[in-house]
Amino acid sequence: MKETMREMFKGYVDYQEQEYKFIWENAFIVFDTNILLNFYRYSKETRKTMFEILDNLKNRLWIPYQVAYEFYKNRVNVIINAQKKYKELSTLMETSFIDIQNKINQIKSNQLKCKKEIEELLEKENKKIQDLLEKERKEKEFVFEKDTIEEKIVQLLNTNIGKPFEEDEYEIIKEEGLRRMKEKIPPGYEDTDKEENGDYYIFYSMIQESINRNKPIIFVTDDVKEDWMTKINGKSGGRSELLNEFYKKANNLLLIYTSDGFVHAYNKNFNPKKTDTKLLDELRNVRKIESINYITPDSAYENSFLLDFRIKHLVETSSTLDANLKLEIIEEMVLNNPLNKFQKMKLKTELDKLVEEFPLEDLKEATKDRINVLYQKLITVGFHNQLNKRRYDKLVEDIQAFCMETINNLRICRTDERQQRIMNIILRETEIYLELCENRMSRPYQLLTKNMKDLQIALANNKHDKEFVIKKLEEFCKKEIVVT
Repeated sequence: MKETMREMFKGYVDYQEQEYKFIWENAFIVFDTNILLNFYRYSKETRKTMFEILDNLKNRLWIPYQVAYEFYKNRVNVIINAQKKYKELSTLMETSFIDIQNKINQIKSNQLKCKKEIEELLEKENKKIQDLLEKERKEKEFVFEKDTIEEKIVQLLNTNIGKPFEEDEYEIIKEEGLRRMKEKIPPGYEDTDKEENGDYYIFYSMIQESINRNKPIIFVTDDVKEDWMTKINGKSGGRSELLNEFYKKANNLLLIYTSDGFVHAYNKNFNPKKTDTKLLDELRNVRKIESINYITPDSAYENSFLLDFRIKHLVETSSTLDANLKLEIIEEMVLNNPLNKFQKMKLKTELDKLVEEFPLEDLKEATKDRINVLYQKLITVGFHNQLNKRRYDKLVEDIQAFCMETINNLRICRTDERQQRIMNIILRETEIYLELCENRMSRPYQLLTKNMKDLQIALANNKHDKEFVIKKLEEFCKKEIVVT
């Protein structure tokens, strides 16, 4: 039978009402990596509601292997960044509050009769803000050994996950993914900074699974770049080319939603009540914020700090990971990051465990080659000197700038209460900087760590002696104190 025009261009034509109904009644539902990671960014209430929806759809959930791989690759970074934002905002609020207090303090009481009342109001409101920030931060605080969000996601997906590609299949789809990036064929061509087209791996996997099950798919993603989505009248929907290609290859229909679009459609089909606008607003806001800055470290030394936590998590979960997934995680860390001696030692230990569990003679030649490359990279335990020097110099520069700013604030400080606030900021920031340089193996970092710990102890024991604190900070700012 000859193909009709509508059949030939199925993805370009609005689905009919019965087709939408058929999809929602029969499709299995696939969530992109960014949706799973956003559970760490949602408020407690939104997270609870989203998990309730997934629970109701539990028997219809499935994710490609690529989604699981990207989730575990980026999960720790997302947790750390979520916590870091609260610390940064808290410090910014405290610093701004002190600056305002200092400016008010410079005005004489007879010139500003309401001076005392203003100071009391500022104090009260600042405390309210700090309490709110701390309360929300604690709600999103996670212990790596007990990550309830990861546990819930694993519980929901269970074995509903695709298998990794065989070597021969992988080479073919890798080449096709790169061709699409080069020729700007969706999906994935917007990610030009990546060496592989992970979006295409996901799209390809969905086509294969749809063929195997002979069912349509609902794909939920907060990636609204043009290689996945088209925006019409302010609303985002799947690219017509993707919907059409999916239909022609799988002989099934595909729907693509953003998180808020999915919740709205879910309520329409399964829970016919007025959708919570507060929930939809939060889903949109999280998507917009993360699409602007998606897991991008602020600097080279911060990237290394995040890598330490990723390695720590790998060690803690090593025994539960699939061998292929573990190898890919180690490979990504080794090949895409400048590693220090400590990091290399940890990753080599994990690679040794992997080889012991799966002896080289039992692995395919291509996998042997990959492992040998990793060993060559990890055996060299020296530093990448120039990069490490730039990273170290930047860290020292940041610490010194903070110390000088603190000295100036202390000098114009006139009350014990303000001095105490400044001291709290000093001790908190010192702790953050210590986290950035501890466990590094080079001598400059070891000396910097020692000197910072000495400074921290001295300040904690003499925090009421302003002149002593200023003197110690001035000494610390001399470069010879912290640089070999």
